[in-house]
Amino acid sequence: MNIKLKNIKTYNDLSEETRCFTATLYIDGVNKGRVENRGVGGCNDYDMNYTEIDKIDEWCKSNLPKYEYNGEKWEKSFEVYLEEILDEFENRKWIVSQFRRNILVVDDTCKSGEFKKFKIQPNWKLQIDKVYDKLENLNSLKNPIILNKLKPIKAYNLMMKS
Repeated sequence: MNIKLKNIKTYNDLSEETRCFTATLYIDGVNKGRVENRGVGGCNDYDMNYTEIDKIDEWCKSNLPKYEYNGEKWEKSFEVYLEEILDEFENRKWIVSQFRRNILVVDDTCKSGEFKKFKIQPNWKLQIDKVYDKLENLNSLKNPIILNKLKPIKAYNLMMKS
């Protein structure tokens, strides 16, 4: 089963207890309707009948890898999987916005979630490859990896694991 969210809109200022969002749910390429959460606690609301939601939930629990929380392994429910999709969307959005203005670099001195940021100067845009080469050979950086050269979600994951 291929589960995707499209047309995602998040409303972080409206979130109180849960994430506030709207999106279109696609299962195996078929539009199944809207999914949303008003951000005031509780489960997501779906434009589909609950029998179908239960089937998707059972599929997720049976087929997706378990996740660890507080030292215990848990089955990944449909709600949890949608949260992972939304997290990836938010992380991608954040890092792409950073890439527009900065060059992000991780090296051996960076802890998880840390990175070095170099503000992109207007004259760098035409010679960005030369700037990358200079950063990769900078003596103050230990085995640098320029995140801007990677796909956004891979760059984000590398930054969080480094």
